[in-house]
Amino acid sequence: MAGDNSTTNPLYAREYRDQTKKYYSLNANLYAKIQLPFGIEYQMNYTPYLQWYHKFYHQSADSEVETQGGTSERQHDIKSHWTVDNIVRWKKEFNNEHNLELTLLANAEEKRNLVNYCINFMILIQVMY
Repeated sequence: MAGDNSTTNPLYAREYRDQTKKYYSLNANLYAKIQLPFGIEYQMNYTPYLQWYHKFYHQSADSEVETQGGTSERQHDIKSHWTVDNIVRWKKEFNNEHNLELTLLANAEEKRNLVNYCINFMILIQVMY
């Protein structure tokens, strides 16, 4: 409605807000192959994965729109997991016609998550005399 002074610019609150979200991740695949006697092959795979997440949020108490007196949030997450594969292969050919292949796998893995989350509220109390 034109001339209505009770409306607030929707971008006004952004002037008093600061927020950041960042993700960092690292993953890799390391492996080694070894040829053993009798046509046996051994392979080991190691696959680590790390992820860091940071979130920061602040709403100033100076904002005329903010009714809680200001808030702030902080979150830190760390996720990690790894996998180790031990693979043994055996290949054999008979009479130049028949192929036989045997594959064995032993696997180990672990996953971990660490979350740190904090919220702060500042409540302003105004007393009128």
